[in-house]
Amino acid sequence: MGELLSLVSGILFGSSNVFTRRGVHRAGESFSALPVSITIGIIFIFIALLTSGGLGGLRHLSWLGMASLGAAGILHFVIGRALNYTSLRLIGANRAQPLISFNIVIAIVFGLIFLAETMTFYLAAGILAVFFGVILIGSSAEGFTKGTRLGKPVLLKGVLCGLAAGLCYGISPLLIKIGLRELGSPIAGSLVSHLAAGLVIAIILVNRRYRSPLVNLKKDALTPMLYGGTALAVGQVLRYIALGLVPINVVIPLTTVDTISVPVLSYFINRKIEVFSPKVLGGTFAIMAGIYIILLFR
Repeated sequence: MGELLSLVSGILFGSSNVFTRRGVHRAGESFSALPVSITIGIIFIFIALLTSGGLGGLRHLSWLGMASLGAAGILHFVIGRALNYTSLRLIGANRAQPLISFNIVIAIVFGLIFLAETMTFYLAAGILAVFFGVILIGSSAEGFTKGTRLGKPVLLKGVLCGLAAGLCYGISPLLIKIGLRELGSPIAGSLVSHLAAGLVIAIILVNRRYRSPLVNLKKDALTPMLYGGTALAVGQVLRYIALGLVPINVVIPLTTVDTISVPVLSYFINRKIEVFSPKVLGGTFAIMAGIYIILLFR
């Protein structure tokens, strides 16, 4: 069951980024997607807990468990998501999504440096394939309309934001695992993480600079953000449940199916505001191939 939930959550994550890409593109800014997605997440998870009777499990959560789940929420839902949405707006979902998967390579490199893990042929081949894919995507400066090109600063910022988002997404499952050891309900853990992220966003929205674009958000930008936020909320609940059932090294590779689903969904939903060049698609294939070589032959 954990494997199936991980796979479905990955598809939902991919569809969320496709819809959110449409929203931030129309809005011209990426911050407003944060409070929209986090609010939907809190509402959805709270309703799920009420119907399942899982709120009582929060009484047994220690300060350490609460801190780990709260830190996971801030790291994943605020910092990681802000970087993710910025990358979506600047370079599009087809470029951003595979870059986020780079977190797996970063985790492997940390293991080699700090845990004295052994470098194998397959590990080296997988890392090289991922690096090659990142270089391909990073060099794909095609614009979103025919005959245009992205400026180097925009492309560089979008690529770096995508890679940084992947790093945040790679660390957060470790924090979630610590908190879920004390809870019988993974959904309750998700609520703690979302509430911590919501508190940070509420503090940020005190500043009129961030509040004004959200208040003035037009319907054509808000609607796809709502779709994206709903898909993300469902995906996050399934991800937390999966982490409570199976190990991280099972959940992460299955959720990376989002990288494959994004260009497929983008073709039907965002064809006019995405890039389907050989470099982007080739880079996506290289990154996915490298990740699965690493995960299957470690």
